[in-house]
Amino acid sequence: MKPQAPRLSSTRRHLRLLQALTVLGLLAISVPRVCLATPTDDARTAIQSVYDKMATAARWKFLDGMFSGRAPDFSAAGPNGSMVNLVEERATLTRLLQQSAAVSEKTTIERINLTDPTHATCHVHDITIFTVDRPDGTTAKLTLDTLSDDHWVKSPDSGWLESFSRVLSQTSVTDPPMNQ
Repeated sequence: MKPQAPRLSSTRRHLRLLQALTVLGLLAISVPRVCLATPTDDARTAIQSVYDKMATAARWKFLDGMFSGRAPDFSAAGPNGSMVNLVEERATLTRLLQQSAAVSEKTTIERINLTDPTHATCHVHDITIFTVDRPDGTTAKLTLDTLSDDHWVKSPDSGWLESFSRVLSQTSVTDPPMNQ
């Protein structure tokens, strides 16, 4: 007959199990995790980079840079359904820049839907502040707070370009108000 190992008490078995689980848990949290970027993550990063470049151009009031991320056939629909094309938007922005002493812009992608490797829709929040010189010599801040769904197309030559923007809501605040 073989000699048997002494049996551990129930408490000692539980303690050994707890020790083993603790060691495994410590190993699990100490091992670095490898995160693999998904195609959606890559698209978000690339498109956010384009928004950031256009915001930098806005700060410098560099009109061509502000439109560098737009496709030649870009168009936008306002919350009331009115449509503007790239030429009309450029003309409006040219007038605003001529009246502005400074511009700041921040666009944040809140959600992105990659429908295929070359098409994405981004739900974005954009805040643009124009510091406008008034005719009486004072300045005012015109703040545009916009939510939109922006449609992007990736081309092999140009990277990601915004092709269409549907403005969902836009509020504008002038500080101080224009009637003062």
